[in-house]
Amino acid sequence: ALSLHSVLAPKIRRGPQQKFFLVFSKWDWPQPVLLKTPEQFNLNCTVWDPRVNVSDRSHLMPIITPTYPHQNSTFNVSMSTRAVMQEEFQQGFLITEEIMTGKVTWEKLFEAPNFFSKYRHFIVLTASSSTSEDQLEWVGLVESKIRHLILALERNDHITLAHINPQQFDPLQPEKDTFSTMWFIGLAFEKTENLNIDLTTDIQVFTAQVHRAVSSETQKEGSRIDAKHIRKRQLSSYLPSSVLQRNKRQGMSLSSSVGNLLTNGGSSVGRTPTSSPAPGTFAQPRKRPSDVAFDSVVKKVRRMEAVD
Repeated sequence: ALSLHSVLAPKIRRGPQQKFFLVFSKWDWPQPVLLKTPEQFNLNCTVWDPRVNVSDRSHLMPIITPTYPHQNSTFNVSMSTRAVMQEEFQQGFLITEEIMTGKVTWEKLFEAPNFFSKYRHFIVLTASSSTSEDQLEWVGLVESKIRHLILALERNDHITLAHINPQQFDPLQPEKDTFSTMWFIGLAFEKTENLNIDLTTDIQVFTAQVHRAVSSETQKEGSRIDAKHIRKRQLSSYLPSSVLQRNKRQGMSLSSSVGNLLTNGGSSVGRTPTSSPAPGTFAQPRKRPSDVAFDSVVKKVRRMEAVD
């Protein structure tokens, strides 16, 4: 059990799958998820504890490993990543509810959503090399740095969500003697009339960061990275129709699901979430939400263990 007993209404009969989605669609992040009470050993190992470690205070979705030394297994989660997962938890809960009532079958839960139908704007990220061997190494490096581009985009005041599709795609019309791999990042912008956003700086900073990560000795000739902002109607120039015409998964849109999360006590996708402080606010000298949440969960777990 995930120390979530108090979250589940004991008189409501639900299957374990539906309980999972129910709990995490309502979870009050950044309250940490703990499998057990953190153990204390004087072994000079750094453990996850926002009361002590400044870096732990900015973690948005902490899920703590159960064995010593305790670490946050989701320390790389960003605002956008959390928003996407919250949407899927909410969607999963609604689908399992329909399954329990016999309206749909379990196949419904495993239908893949159509990523390309959800957004109107995208960034196409392309990594290219001259040989297949160089490309294998180059793709691994670029992919490991994409999260930094996501964080940079999230800092843009006009972007409310930057959603990376982890699937790799081959170009429709590859260049001669060139090996290329593409990724797509879906973008959601704030609703503002006549919004004109220039993402050139964010993209240039990211590409420079990738090249800095490669020393002059290991830099392969012909290895490059390109990124450009496109609109939904331009996707047909990059992807086959079989991908773009995939049936949409029926359910809530991102905006409606996040709205339901807000109504039910969750946090918004935007820049000012109601229940989860933005990165950096934990460093204030006043009482921190992460500290309070951590202490609260530890106390709950200890009370449950005392009863058992």
